[in-house]
Amino acid sequence: MQLRRRPEDIHKPLSQCRSSKPLQRLKEMKLSSEVKSTVNKLHDSDNSSRKKSVLLVEDNDFNIAVMTALLQSRFEVTEARNGQVAVDLFSREPAKYDLILMDCQMPILDGFEATKEILRIIKKEHLVKVPIVGLTASAMEGDREKCIAAGMDDYLSKPVSKQVLYQTIDQWLQCTPLIDTHT
Repeated sequence: MQLRRRPEDIHKPLSQCRSSKPLQRLKEMKLSSEVKSTVNKLHDSDNSSRKKSVLLVEDNDFNIAVMTALLQSRFEVTEARNGQVAVDLFSREPAKYDLILMDCQMPILDGFEATKEILRIIKKEHLVKVPIVGLTASAMEGDREKCIAAGMDDYLSKPVSKQVLYQTIDQWLQCTPLIDTHT
C-alpha cells in the first residue's frame, strides 16, 4: 500500500511549509500552552532527525556530480536523468520528496513538461505541493517567467554557487513552528 500525503491529513512535521489546511485548523483550536509546547517539540524533534529529500532532475553527468556533491551532506538525494524518470519516481513515492530541482532542457521529457505532469499528479491525488525549483543553463531573459508559467516555484541559473543553492533550498524548506506558544 502506498502512502499519500493529503492536505486534510496531519503528519509530522506539522509545519507551515508542508501543510496549510491542518495548520489553520490547529491554529483556530483553543489549545493549552502545554499542548502547544508538546506539538512544537514533536515537530522540532521529527524535523531535525530526518534528512530532507531532494529529487535532482538533471541529464548532464558533470552537473549531476557537482550538484550531488553539494547536496549530499545536507540532503538525501535521488537522481533522475530526464523528466520522464522524475515523473515516474514521483508517482511511485510522492511522499518521499521535500523538494525537486528540475533541469529545464532535457531529452525525452523536458523540465517544463515534467513539472506539469508532477503537478497533475499532485492535483489528481490531492497531495501536498512539493516545491519545484527550475535549473536553467543560462540566465536568458524570460527564463524565470517560463519556469513560473510551467508551475515551478523558483529557478536558478547554472552554474549555481553553493551559497545560492543552499539559500534557495532553505527558503523553500524553511519550516516554522506550527503553533505560537506565546498566545
